[in-house]
Amino acid sequence: MKKFIKLSLISLGIISAIIFIPFLILRFSYDQHHDDYYKTPDEFLNSKSFSWYIDIFPKSSSNIFLRTFVETSEMIVIFEANTADEIPLSQLYPITSKGIDYLKDFNIPTSQIQPFLDNGKLYCYFYSNNSPYLVSKYYSNNPDLVHYMFTSLRSEEALELCPSNTVKTH
Repeated sequence: MKKFIKLSLISLGIISAIIFIPFLILRFSYDQHHDDYYKTPDEFLNSKSFSWYIDIFPKSSSNIFLRTFVETSEMIVIFEANTADEIPLSQLYPITSKGIDYLKDFNIPTSQIQPFLDNGKLYCYFYSNNSPYLVSKYYSNNPDLVHYMFTSLRSEEALELCPSNTVKTH
């Protein structure tokens, strides 16, 4: 009887491992983000992603890429706009030199981030509710277009990256 119990426990352990290990592999290999693409700000406003929306898009914005991170409630928005409609520099604050290292760690395709790494100027932006964003901006070969990338920042990241006189702590 002891051999039967011992054999049953070993079998149960093996079966549990067979079920549990693939579950862990799938759980941790799955990217916890969601990507959406929009042609215009209006298309974005009428989408399910509207809850992530901050009112940053100039009217001429197009080719909007949104990556939302489920677990951390963070977002990255990349879009282009006409230079005549760009966000005023008075709303953007110069950033510390650590910003480029922060950009390199982003979980987005290299093809989308590389132009910002190569040509972008970095800024901090504070939305009306004082939510901080890292902004990278560059001008393309087309002189009529400006490209933006907005990334939500946690408070401690904003304190590290943004000028101290611009960050409001709670």
